[in-house]
Amino acid sequence: MMVDHSAARDLQAPTHSGSPEAAPEQEATRGDLAIQRLLAFGRPQPREVAAVIAQFPADRPAIYAVLHRMLGNAFANEVLAEGTAAESTISTERSETVEGGDTSTIDRLREQSVVLADTRPAPTPSTAQDVKDLLVKRPTATRGAGGYAAWLVEAKRLGFVESENIMTNAQLGDFVASRPVRTYEYHKEVTPDRERQRKQETNGKLDNATRVPGKKWEWDIDLIESPILETLVAVARARITEWQKAGGAPKVILRLGDFVRADMWFDTSPRSDAPPHEPGTAMDLHFVGTANSASYVLQLLDDLPAIGSITIFRDTDNTLHLDRRAGGYGLGIPAQGDFIDHDLAIDDAGRSPSQAKAETAAGNDHTKRPEARGVKMFTGHVLRSTATWTNGAWKWSEWAATNESLATHLRSVALKRALASFGAP
Repeated sequence: MMVDHSAARDLQAPTHSGSPEAAPEQEATRGDLAIQRLLAFGRPQPREVAAVIAQFPADRPAIYAVLHRMLGNAFANEVLAEGTAAESTISTERSETVEGGDTSTIDRLREQSVVLADTRPAPTPSTAQDVKDLLVKRPTATRGAGGYAAWLVEAKRLGFVESENIMTNAQLGDFVASRPVRTYEYHKEVTPDRERQRKQETNGKLDNATRVPGKKWEWDIDLIESPILETLVAVARARITEWQKAGGAPKVILRLGDFVRADMWFDTSPRSDAPPHEPGTAMDLHFVGTANSASYVLQLLDDLPAIGSITIFRDTDNTLHLDRRAGGYGLGIPAQGDFIDHDLAIDDAGRSPSQAKAETAAGNDHTKRPEARGVKMFTGHVLRSTATWTNGAWKWSEWAATNESLATHLRSVALKRALASFGAP
């Protein structure tokens, strides 16, 4: 498709860098509310977002702040690239909802049990009694007003837990209301055949997932329990208790990211150490404090209930993946910062920066056999590849397994030790 880049420049997004708290706090605007309502249906098309911007041009900075935070810089740039052609249309279903048509989904999100993401700071505890009342609660189930989800919602209200992910907040509300959890597939269309195959692959874990009528990538999953919420309540309780002892101003101690997904598109054919999110066993966590810092994980290891061991694997940058699994936990770490070197990150094309560095190190000596290490996304397996000079260029072999542990490539010595000793008496 031809893109009118002059029009895209008219939609110039404000520069956004650093953590969300670095941006100035503003009251929600009409455009901000409209885009949050649009996002409540799942990941929109860039042209739909551009249409909302066209409807509320004065609120463009607030809208882009939400896009950067919720969907990332790449998606915001896609919106820019759409130009004026995208501004002129919006899907009938979502346009009607934003402008006052069918509001069934929005009404559901407005219920008291659902906590929508907010661009303003979370309220702080009014009294010390609020914190005492929270800590005395001991949930034993996920659902209902006294469950793990409700405990985290209350911790969020008191300013200790933060979540700016609209779907995660809505899903917590679903658990509080004891109803099926609604999720979506990142606009990855799933055929009925693929859905049937995925349900077979998960050995019944998705039998209780029902596609939302008329939707291509949304499901309602009737989850009775969510083990990861039990874990996060334990982590938050430990941190709030420490804060209570130390005193001082209330602070955010836990930031929640992606939660329940159906992951009907998930491909189980490659060897993977990252289970999908669909059974409610996983949550992505945003760093509190310095991004990609081992200090945050060291604290997490101290706060986690010592159940079994921890399996680490490579996950997306700037966030952590935490899941409950047989034998302990899974921890997805970035290929940057204090974790593993970015040179190890094998991309979708099968190349890694370590290969380019090995070629540079070989120089003009074509008798050498450069060697590189790498790790594919969602795996904890260190792979090896070698190169030979063929027809005027370096030709790399297919990646092959090694006996090396991913933990040996961690840049933080303290993190290596902590992972090795986790759960030890």
